[in-house]
Amino acid sequence: MNLSGRVSDRIQGLHSLAYLNICCNGLSSELPNSLSNITSLKSIDVSQNNFIGGFPGGLGRASGLKSVNASSNNFLGFLPEDLGNVTSLESIDFRGSFFEGSIPISFKNLQNLKFLGLSGNNLTGKIPPELGLLSALETIILGYNEFEGPIPPEFGNLDNLQYLDLAVGSLSGPIPS
Repeated sequence: MNLSGRVSDRIQGLHSLAYLNICCNGLSSELPNSLSNITSLKSIDVSQNNFIGGFPGGLGRASGLKSVNASSNNFLGFLPEDLGNVTSLESIDFRGSFFEGSIPISFKNLQNLKFLGLSGNNLTGKIPPELGLLSALETIILGYNEFEGPIPPEFGNLDNLQYLDLAVGSLSGPIPS
């Protein structure tokens, strides 16, 4: 596709929309906050565009949401903490933007999460040990950020973990077994 321009606030009128895929285009505005009014969403993919500004909050009200892919954009600000309310989430992909701050502690609620991709941002602080309690996690991609401190020993409890990326950063200490 070759869509360009902005996503209209009128998108909130699509009350039954379950799957929104507008990836791989030339969209270059802020995503409208009205997206949070579409509580029927199960999957949203806005990856590989040129979206700017903060990622809209409020998607935590979409109780059936399973997948969020906003990778390869120019988002700024903090990761949306309210996504931690969506216990049905299986995949979060925010790789390759300019998010800052820490991983929201609310993500500890995501017991069905299998994929967590946060690499290539400006995230800081310690990796929350609570991530090591998310037993469904199969893939964790956190490299190319500014995390510091040890890798949480709780990561050693992730029996389903198949892929762990902690490349380039300021982490220290042993890799948990």
